[in-house]
Amino acid sequence: MVSTIMLFAFGCSNPKSTNSDFLQTISIDPSKVVTVTADQIFSNIDYVILSNDDHIIGSISKIKLFDDQYFVLDADYTNSLYVHDSNGLFITKIGMEGVGPEEYQDINDFTIVTVNGSPQIWLLDIGRGYFTLVIYDLNGNFITKIKSNLMANFIEYFDSGLLLFSTANQCNDDFCSDKFVTDLDLNVLSVGSKPLDFYEENWIEPRQPISVSNTQASITTYGQNSIESIDTETGAIVKDIFIDFGDSQIPEELMTTFGGSYEQYHNALNKSKFCYEIDNLFRNKDALYFSFDYGNRTLFFLSTQAHDDDLIFENIKLSNDSQLTLNLGIDGSDGNTLFSQLNPEYLQATFEENESFLKNNKSIFKEISEKLTKDSNHVILRLELK
Repeated sequence: MVSTIMLFAFGCSNPKSTNSDFLQTISIDPSKVVTVTADQIFSNIDYVILSNDDHIIGSISKIKLFDDQYFVLDADYTNSLYVHDSNGLFITKIGMEGVGPEEYQDINDFTIVTVNGSPQIWLLDIGRGYFTLVIYDLNGNFITKIKSNLMANFIEYFDSGLLLFSTANQCNDDFCSDKFVTDLDLNVLSVGSKPLDFYEENWIEPRQPISVSNTQASITTYGQNSIESIDTETGAIVKDIFIDFGDSQIPEELMTTFGGSYEQYHNALNKSKFCYEIDNLFRNKDALYFSFDYGNRTLFFLSTQAHDDDLIFENIKLSNDSQLTLNLGIDGSDGNTLFSQLNPEYLQATFEENESFLKNNKSIFKEISEKLTKDSNHVILRLELK
């Protein structure tokens, strides 16, 4: 059950935020960071090393596990969706980049949709402004394209036959919201609340704003310190959790002064140690996990039934006697297990800096260091929450 952390003098919030319309409030003091170890949070940690096979993944934007296969999206570098088996061996790449009738231009996200009992891969292609859904079967064979007059940056599917979109605060032609729900024909069924004016004017794209677990769906609200839930049967959007970061408010003049430059506004927030942009969202019936920025630091919040108190931390130590830490962004999940990527360059640097510890202590990093080669792709960490 989600509990509440006592409020202290230093905090951060957003102007015009109010908790009166939300079902629950979580109060957080960002200055009260604790040190946590992996065994406090996770009941099991394992990993999958993705094979190379003549394709180098630049970064991982999203991971989905479906039918014992990992679907791995690299939206930023190779603009490709790769499929690996449960042991990390490469199977195929989905589709081809281009302007042809069976090709995509710019993948920003994907989901797996069941149509008439058959699973399909729906790529969210944002290459023309309004998004196009480019649809393939699980083997990468082209099925069809659906061109829309909507804009979105993230997509998730509900088994009830609905789609949830997150828009990075773009305004669509007929409505302005950072979230909306449609049916599979892209008929809009519900939209979220209108964002603050500042966030309409500036491009804000989080890492993982949507969490779908079984029949529970949640989504962050950009710039307003809240999490909303979605009824997966009807698509109704509910103001669910208000995140209260304390009494310190972002001055109105910040938005006025830096209204034309999100970068300058972002830097001013850093300097002032204000919080912004809840991200890396994971939520199910037993746990709530998300990140938030505090000054120039990214902090994490975790509440689970396994802990009496909620936790705020910056990274996770592998053990009390180890200097090795994990700073966990969420790239996907399966049940109670989180997926997080480890970049091979980062791993090699970590191995070199901690060579003595790795030689003399058994750890997940030692196992990976013994198996990783210069040609390896990213490593997927599988982290099962307690």
